[in-house]
Amino acid sequence: IRCEAVNLQVQDVVGSFQSGAMRSISKVGLGASGNPIPSHKDPKTAKSSTPLAQGKIRRDVGCRLEGELHLRKVKGNFHVTIGQPQQLPDGRVVHNFRLMDAKTFKASHTIHHLAFGPEYEGRMNPLDNHTASLGDVPGHYQYFVKVVPTRYKAISGSITDTAQFAVTTQQSPLMMQRGSAHIIPGVFFVYEISAYNVMITEECVPFTSFLTSLCAIVGGTFTIAGILSALIHHGSTFIGAKA
Repeated sequence: IRCEAVNLQVQDVVGSFQSGAMRSISKVGLGASGNPIPSHKDPKTAKSSTPLAQGKIRRDVGCRLEGELHLRKVKGNFHVTIGQPQQLPDGRVVHNFRLMDAKTFKASHTIHHLAFGPEYEGRMNPLDNHTASLGDVPGHYQYFVKVVPTRYKAISGSITDTAQFAVTTQQSPLMMQRGSAHIIPGVFFVYEISAYNVMITEECVPFTSFLTSLCAIVGGTFTIAGILSALIHHGSTFIGAKA
């Protein structure tokens, strides 16, 4: 899908709806081979744009999103979908798009990196380098993310407030009936903040503890060796006495 067709929105349970949350996100157009399309800047607007023709959604061109989103610490979701969003008076959000465009909105994707909060040493992000595809069929992809607030204390004493997360996934092809779509094609990240916090502390093991462990291992080895030697000796003596 072309970058011009991609819209990112953020919504949470307290009613915060950020339409066009692209201000902190940059778009990079991709060719059919997956390589970035060279961009140029319009001297009148000083905005970067990709040399793509206006018109229908072209399936041989992709788009990469890069940047950060600022989310409240409440349950919510952010999603990449087709069409312009509109919030109704009752709080619901609808997306306006042509049905013919929905049929060609291929939302197959690769997540190169997704994290909540600053990085720290040893953290694993389960969605890094994750790929999801339904082939040429437009689809609805959902990621249910459980975010666990985490405080990391380094050996230097510095403290980083960040988060870890676990995720489950679900994907469905776009179903059509009587000319209408039952689900919206796109990628949805539904996140929930855990009530529990995790504290990770980095510590240095003293050298004396290493020596104690080493002595215990060596002593245990000699003890086992002595027991085996005694068993072998008594066994050979018993066999010799019978002979």
